[in-house]
Amino acid sequence: MTDMTGIPTPNLVKDPVTGIEIDCDQAMATLFTFIDAELDVHELEEMRGHLDDCPECLYEEELGRKLKGVIQRTCVERAPDQLRERVISRLTELRQVKSA
Repeated sequence: MTDMTGIPTPNLVKDPVTGIEIDCDQAMATLFTFIDAELDVHELEEMRGHLDDCPECLYEEELGRKLKGVIQRTCVERAPDQLRERVISRLTELRQVKSA
């Protein structure tokens, strides 16, 4: 979208339930978190509402899902157990900090 001067403006979409406006920049910043189903219920509903009303972001979401699928199909090498344990441990720490 652009304003009257031709300057790009974020596409604001108002969530019908919460009334919160979500712009495309916010939606794109959380796109892969959304695709990975790592948003809380409130954020998930906001993102779904935005995607329902914004064809540009919906297109990006579809591309993101396809990209993730291609990566999953082509990356068959398993990470070493020690690396997997460190990653899982760090993610657990980050989730605890976020929920605190």
